[in-house]
This record gives sequence, C-alpha cells and structure tokens, in this order.
Amino acid sequence: MFAYRHFEFPQTQASMEFFQRHPTFYDAFLRLFDLGTKFFGRTVDCKSCADLIAFNLGMACREDLIEVSFMAVSDYGMASSKLLRGLYERAVTLAYIIKHPEKAERFVKYGAVQKHKMLNETLKLVTEAEYDKLRPNETAAQIRHAYAIVKNDFQEMNCKKCGTKRLAFKWDAKDIASMAKDVGEPYIKYYMAAYALGNLTLHATLVSTMQFEDEGKQKLQQERRGARVCVRCAIALFIEVLKSQNRHFNLDLEDEIRDCEKQFHSVWPKPEDTGSNDDLSIAVE
Repeated sequence: MFAYRHFEFPQTQASMEFFQRHPTFYDAFLRLFDLGTKFFGRTVDCKSCADLIAFNLGMACREDLIEVSFMAVSDYGMASSKLLRGLYERAVTLAYIIKHPEKAERFVKYGAVQKHKMLNETLKLVTEAEYDKLRPNETAAQIRHAYAIVKNDFQEMNCKKCGTKRLAFKWDAKDIASMAKDVGEPYIKYYMAAYALGNLTLHATLVSTMQFEDEGKQKLQQERRGARVCVRCAIALFIEVLKSQNRHFNLDLEDEIRDCEKQFHSVWPKPEDTGSNDDLSIAVE
C-alpha cells in the first residue's frame, strides 16, 4: 500500500474567489482525488514491464494533477501551464505504452541514456568527485556502466552514405505529437493548450519573457483564464489516465470514473454564461 500525503488547497484571496466562482469544484475534485487514491494507493502485481511503467506513470500523473490544481486555484496561469506540460507528456506516454506494451522495456532502458547525457553535461561544470559527493547512491561510474549495457540498443543511422551511426535523441522513434496522433482523441484535442504552450513558457523563450508586459486587470484576467483552462485540461487528462489504468489492469471501475466525469461537467459554466472562450482545443491567449 502506498501512503499519500494529505492534500490541501492554498488559502489565498484568489483561491477563495475561485471557489466562489466554481462552488461545486471542491466536492468534484475531492471525489476525483479519492478515486485516484483508490487506483494508485493499492498494491499492484506487475506481471510485465508494461504493467510497472503504466502504474508508475499513472502515479506521476496524479502528482501532476495535484500540483496543477494547487497553482490554478490561485490564478497562477503560467505556473499551471508549465506543470500541465509534464502531465500531458506522461499521460500520452502512458496511453502509448499501454497500446504498445512491447515498447515498455525500451522506455526503461533509455533511462540509462538520459542519465548518461545528464552526467556528461554536468561534468562540463563540476568535477567527477563533486558529482559523486552530491549523488553517492548513483555515482558517475555506475551511470557509465549502466549506459554501456544499453547504448547499442539506441544507435540510429547518421549517414547512409558512410554508414555512420549516432545515439538516438529520444527513447522512441515517435515524438510526443506523433504519439498523441497514434493514441488518438482526446489527446490530440489537448495538445496545443496542454503541451505546446507549456513548452514555450517552460523554457528560455521569447514567449516566456512576454508574460510581464501586461499589468493590472488585463494581466489578472489572462492569468485567471489560463489557470482555468489548465486545471480543466489537467482534470480531463487525469480522467483519461484512470480510464487507461482501468482497462489495462481490468479494475472494473468504469461506473466510478463516469460519475466523476459527469460531476465535473456541471462544475464549469458554459462559455456563453461567462463571455469567455474555453475551447480547450485552442491555445490559451
């Protein structure tokens, strides 16, 4: 049985106003939170690598949902977008691996490649002794050893003419957009709002610097709308995660998922009631 920390929403002026605008949100979220605990606060018998990755990615998505929601109720739209990006990537990868379980082992092996890349970049700035002191449970030598075992599995053609190869840039031939297309809706619908925008705000881009240009009421409205879209996306994606878990592990919890989904449909006012556009298939303005 996995233990989860107690979760509470922040007590801020913005959060109190959020709950006033959406009076049924708290009860709906609590129900979803409890259902998530039912899915992931259990002992799971993983019979395959795909089982292990599916379960662990699902747990990570639950943490992402908590973090997005925590920031969104206080109108932190940009922060919510950055966190939502991670949730989307994990949710899509989860659906992709469940659809293609034979790829799970490759996903696991690529972890050694990612750590080796991180090590090489870090050693440009610190000594190996300094690195090992910071990470005594996974030293540079151990990372190199793990990498040596799997590196031949991730060689791809660099030049057909000369036959040279290079290390693959990612664990699968498909990128996240291609994975989303492979697993289909609703992941395609949420790509722009939940992933593409998050990439622009998360990294050192021009877009990430433009958030400070607007001030006052207009800035607040943009942040508030962005936060609302992000939390809606996060909840919808997490419900899809639960659906994936339910099918993969044959948990027979369709009715409880459907009830949660139905309850959230009544939480959000219709766009025409607020004068806003909350079409989640488009970018957050």
